[in-house]
Amino acid sequence: MSLITALLNTYNQAEKAGLVDKYEEGSTVLLPIYHNSMRSDGRNIIECTITKDGKFVKAEFLDDKESIIFPVTEKSLTRSGQNPPPHPLVDKLQYIAKVDRPKNERYKKILYDWLDNSTSESTKLFLKAIKTFINSEEMLEVIVKSVYDGIDYNLRNLTVYYNDDKDKPKQDDLSSVFVTFMIEEFEGAKNISITRNESLHQDYIQYVEQNNKNNGVCYFTGKEDYIVKNHRGLLGNAKLISVSNNKETYYGRFKAGTDIVQVGYSTSEKVHLMLKYLLENKNSNQHLGEQQYLINWFSDDISNDIGLEVTKPGDKTINLFSEINQEEDDFIPVTQRNKKVGEAFWGGNTGLLDVNTYYVAIIDKASNGRLSVKYFKELSVSQLFRNLKKWQDMNSWWRYNYELDKTELQTPHTFNLIHTTYGIERDGKMAIDNGSFKKSQERKLVTHIIEGEKMPSDFFVKAKLNIKNRLSYESTWNNLMFVALSVLNNEKEGKFDKMVDKNNTDRSYLYGRLLAVYERIEKSTFDRDGGRITNAEKFWTSYTNNPATMMLRLEEKIKSYEKQLRNSEGKRGLYHKLTSEKQEIINALHDHTDEKELNKSLGYQFIFGYYSEIDYIFSKKEDEEQEEVV
Repeated sequence: MSLITALLNTYNQAEKAGLVDKYEEGSTVLLPIYHNSMRSDGRNIIECTITKDGKFVKAEFLDDKESIIFPVTEKSLTRSGQNPPPHPLVDKLQYIAKVDRPKNERYKKILYDWLDNSTSESTKLFLKAIKTFINSEEMLEVIVKSVYDGIDYNLRNLTVYYNDDKDKPKQDDLSSVFVTFMIEEFEGAKNISITRNESLHQDYIQYVEQNNKNNGVCYFTGKEDYIVKNHRGLLGNAKLISVSNNKETYYGRFKAGTDIVQVGYSTSEKVHLMLKYLLENKNSNQHLGEQQYLINWFSDDISNDIGLEVTKPGDKTINLFSEINQEEDDFIPVTQRNKKVGEAFWGGNTGLLDVNTYYVAIIDKASNGRLSVKYFKELSVSQLFRNLKKWQDMNSWWRYNYELDKTELQTPHTFNLIHTTYGIERDGKMAIDNGSFKKSQERKLVTHIIEGEKMPSDFFVKAKLNIKNRLSYESTWNNLMFVALSVLNNEKEGKFDKMVDKNNTDRSYLYGRLLAVYERIEKSTFDRDGGRITNAEKFWTSYTNNPATMMLRLEEKIKSYEKQLRNSEGKRGLYHKLTSEKQEIINALHDHTDEKELNKSLGYQFIFGYYSEIDYIFSKKEDEEQEEVV
């Protein structure tokens, strides 16, 4: 199934379930076809309240972030040029006012035509009230007077001149401000706006489809339809379906660009509106950097009464969510479960129900006029669940959880993986300046997660380099080590554990343990608020490249610290523990390593030896209070 077909089917199912055009303040609305939405910024939309007889009541700017829904035409939706076509009902004041006669006449023509061809008495009454008001000579004056109530102003054409609170001259150009309407007590004592008038929306849909004559077969439905040339824009004016302006891309095979693929108007609207909904709904999308988004949603046959069998709370692979057992029989294309799935791509958390199919796509704004589908996948939720669980199992390491006050297995999210692996530390944070590179890496990781594949090999290579350059990460070392340990733990067969493996005689692992001991011997003599770095940290890179040589140098460097630790009151137990560990590790190196291999550059295994030894020192120490490791 293609992405377009999946979006079309989802919209149709949502429509059957009665989920289209359900307006709730603050929530995303799946728009009815041939309609658009707009969000207020507090100064860009005026709502006029009028009576059933078309008499003015009041006008005011809509509150910030409040949204409106209004009808559009095929041409007005993508309007541009010197004479842009009007919307049928809600539009800019320059169309509704009589200041610009040609624009006003074009606006009235389509409004009157809709009124004349309406089949709904309720819609006729609604439109007649608006017609009466916009034809009144005082329309513009009463709107401005109400909006600027209490302010001494001067109106010239569509510009309002006035003084602000500090008596400084200001001016507001109202020509591009949208005007919408509400009719007072239209249904009993209830005020009804254009946005909330679902019967008005349905009447407009019927009006459009009566006027659009079938002129071809839609490739996606196989039915006769009105084939559309202009498609709705998303993320600005970028379209999912578009035709190249370069004629050479189709000349010789087709007469026109639209012959390449014929799309019915209703099909185009449903596909783009479904995608618009998914992109705007916070539960169904994840921003992957710049103009790239991951969208995810469930298929049309959701069954919420069967839950996946998950592991017990506290298991390293899954974090449970209380919502997974709630029963919902209605079709809901985007719910909190989608949010959990979207988050799972970042943090490994899942709370899924075993429904039939799950869709996921990556959409990128390739240009101002075109959306690019970088990835689309249809798979069962059970398979997605297995793949997410597999990713967690393969790419996790222990990290301190401040809320739970304990160390637990965690999976780094993709943002952390990319920035920590490829970034440069700047102002205490990891930063990447190349936006295109970040986008490509996000896309790569997400597709690997969804497909159930291993971590991309370049992350292994970079992680190995990063862990040898500790001084490059003054503020972010602990996080870098966590990410590197998560990535490298599956670089080859066999996994490491955070506990010290006394039977592991790998040279790199042993040298890593020894480096941790050197660091702790020296650091145990520091004041707690001291900002000094140890010799082990200072010579970190040299040690990983020439471990035997640097081991001898560190032995000399720490002699004074060993003496200080031994003579420190209350720290003799720690001194004996650290020196005992050091001697045990050195003996193991000499017993299990060929002399010719002693000074070779260390492998990535050293970081696991280092971590496990640090963890062992802190978890078992007798004379110092507990400290955080990572």
